[in-house]
Formats: sequence, structure tokens, C-alpha cells
Amino acid sequence: MSLHVAWMPREKIVQEENGNWRCEPAKFKDGVPIPRREFEQYFDQAGLELLKVM
Repeated sequence: MSLHVAWMPREKIVQEENGNWRCEPAKFKDGVPIPRREFEQYFDQAGLELLKVM
């Protein structure tokens, strides 16, 4: 079971110089995902609602 779901807008997923794609909306502490402060609005139900209006 997921602890969080991040509903990330496409523009927040960035391509690195080596061609790989990167999106890191959470950090892990003791194996538990914690939403990063600057990405909190994209998580869970609030994130889904925000994505609907974008």
C-alpha cells in the first residue's frame, strides 16, 4: 500500500544533461517517504485536485 501519491505536472519532471528524466518530490527518512516542502501541494488528494485545474 502506498503512503503517498505525487500527482506531478509534466513541467516538474526535468530532463538531465545525460538524457535521463528526474523528479524527486519526496525524500526518504528511515525508509519512509516524506513529501518535500516545495512539492507538498502535489501529493495525495490535494495534488489530484490541483492537477484537475491545471
